[in-house]
Amino acid sequence: MTTINHSLWIGRDALVAHQGAIAVTGQNISNVNTPGYSRQRIVLETKAPMTAYPEGMIGNGVYLKTVQRVYDRFLNNRLNTALQDQHRWEARQSVVQQVEAVFQETEETGLSSRIGGFFNAWQDIASNPTGYAERLTVIGKAKDLALGLKQAHDSLTSLQRETDAQIRDGVNAVNSLATNLNALNDQIVRMKQRGQNPNDLEDKRDAMLADLAEYVDFTTNESSEGLVTVTLADGKVLVGRPPEGKLVAVDDADGLAKIAWSSDPGTPITGQIGSGKMKGWIESRDGTIQNGLDRMDALAKAIRDAVNPLHQAGKGLDGVGGRDFFIGTGASDLAVHPDIEANPTWIAAASADAIDGTLAADNRNALAMAALVNQAVSDLGSATFSQYAAWSAAQVGQDVRNASQNLSYQKAVVSQLQNVRDSISGVSLDEEMANLIQYQHAYAASARMITTVNQMMQDLVTMV
Repeated sequence: MTTINHSLWIGRDALVAHQGAIAVTGQNISNVNTPGYSRQRIVLETKAPMTAYPEGMIGNGVYLKTVQRVYDRFLNNRLNTALQDQHRWEARQSVVQQVEAVFQETEETGLSSRIGGFFNAWQDIASNPTGYAERLTVIGKAKDLALGLKQAHDSLTSLQRETDAQIRDGVNAVNSLATNLNALNDQIVRMKQRGQNPNDLEDKRDAMLADLAEYVDFTTNESSEGLVTVTLADGKVLVGRPPEGKLVAVDDADGLAKIAWSSDPGTPITGQIGSGKMKGWIESRDGTIQNGLDRMDALAKAIRDAVNPLHQAGKGLDGVGGRDFFIGTGASDLAVHPDIEANPTWIAAASADAIDGTLAADNRNALAMAALVNQAVSDLGSATFSQYAAWSAAQVGQDVRNASQNLSYQKAVVSQLQNVRDSISGVSLDEEMANLIQYQHAYAASARMITTVNQMMQDLVTMV
């Protein structure tokens, strides 16, 4: 037979259990708008019954066994993978859009128009071989073309350095997150060893993993003790026991950062980074931007190498030939030869076989120079100078479209996965309010039970 105290204890335990349930419900409601919060739920369990009496086993009431985190680890891993790809294309789109602005072809300032302006100026000289103003115009248009190439080259170089700085900052961010994740891992493992559920700490760890997904691609594995191991694409451990070390940015021959492990700085892993902002920055710096620089250099060299031999073969008004028109090694330093700029009459409009008496009227070299505008250049893939400039701009435009399309797709994937996660781990106010009413009624009933048992005890005392 049970005692009155036994009934009192059952009421007390029920009161405590449902008070805990109300507290968990309040935690859920208060975090309804907290990013990354995983809904928590209580597990109530019947206490072990008392020793059997003749009338049967007597229950001992209820207790709050645990507070569970409603969470799908595999879904979260898929979400992190999708986030890695989204951040890759975000970074890439941002950079290539800036490259596109450098290559922007306008009627007045685009490279194609500058190229056309330069060679058209030679046509003007051909119409008036002795004209001093026409010679000044050729020099002016040549300087304008060289300036356009230099501005494009300088802008791309500056953008490449800025992107490189972002890569270095990304390395620091990854290392900082890895340090914090290792520390958080230790806290979670210790709590689980004490039999506690570190729900909020696990939410915090997931938030850090989402932050890490912003920069690099990785895979995770969680042990039975609660330790999460983060492995990068090269197979080495960034977070876990033991970690490989930290990432470092090592300068290459051009002063650009290559990514490596601190334990093996001589072996870059740059090419093995497959996603995240780091991938977007790296492929933009070493791909789109570097390709743009190479194209500008190729265009500058092709113009120089086409114009100079033809200019050397002609004669100026002074009857002298063999002079270069351009100097420089590429887009960064292409310029009109100082002697030509100082002496416009040295511009070789006449053909090499022109004799002194016919120099003033000879325009054959100027016509040949003007015809270069339509000449297919083997070093430029058999394109003309203007076609190559336009093709270079079109290639960047294609990179922008590709990045934008991939980004749109990845955003849709992330949104869908986040919706699924919210349906599993998110807080529903309607559901929580229903739970609150249910637990409140149970709490009130438990309190009423204690009051009733207390009255029974008072009745017994009165009887005595």
